[in-house]
Amino acid sequence: MYSRVFSENTSIDVWPKIAIVLKKTDEVLEKLRPKNGEITDRFLKKWRHIICFFTVSRLLGSFDFSDRDFICFDTDTFTEDQIRNSWEFIFNFLDKDLNKGKWTKKGQVIALCMLAEKHLGITRSQRIEKNTDFGVMNIKLSSISSVSLDFALKVKELLPVQPWKPGQHKIISKSLNCTDNEYFSAVELLIDEGLVNRQKDGVVYDSDGNVLCFDPERVDPQSMMLFDKYYD
Repeated sequence: MYSRVFSENTSIDVWPKIAIVLKKTDEVLEKLRPKNGEITDRFLKKWRHIICFFTVSRLLGSFDFSDRDFICFDTDTFTEDQIRNSWEFIFNFLDKDLNKGKWTKKGQVIALCMLAEKHLGITRSQRIEKNTDFGVMNIKLSSISSVSLDFALKVKELLPVQPWKPGQHKIISKSLNCTDNEYFSAVELLIDEGLVNRQKDGVVYDSDGNVLCFDPERVDPQSMMLFDKYYD
């Protein structure tokens, strides 16, 4: 834990914010805890991280936020009503079945975030697909990491011309001996700095959302959507 708190890749300033949102979430979840005795003391452990992440994402308007975004996050907006709103959305999404545990699977979380993007306008649900730390719902706010511009520029030196092919992140991560999360944080920083363009599903966009180019091997030029064979 010491190495994570004092990691060079994560600002120590995120931890007080994490403590606040976790404490507020636990307080509300205790009020929401079912009284029928079917849910044990693992209730908080199973629910706190997804509720925290989902609520912060709703308030920031994106599932893809950096530690800098979180440090600037106003925890006063992280209210009981907002936490309850997240609970109700997820609870309805799960069809009120708390015991099957389907929501702990990565595919279920991706589906939840895609639904939230559609109905709540939370952007960048595709960030969840890139997350490799799942298991029993390990999307934790403490997994947020930042990288330096120097590191991001090293990533840029290895990036080919866009559009990038699938799996490009694995090649560069191996070359730089970094994690996938550090790679994606570096790319996000490069996008923020205007050094590369945002890319989604083989399509490259400028800062105004206009299409710059696309991968003709994967993308239909008429619809700008991936060919069916690239969907699961």
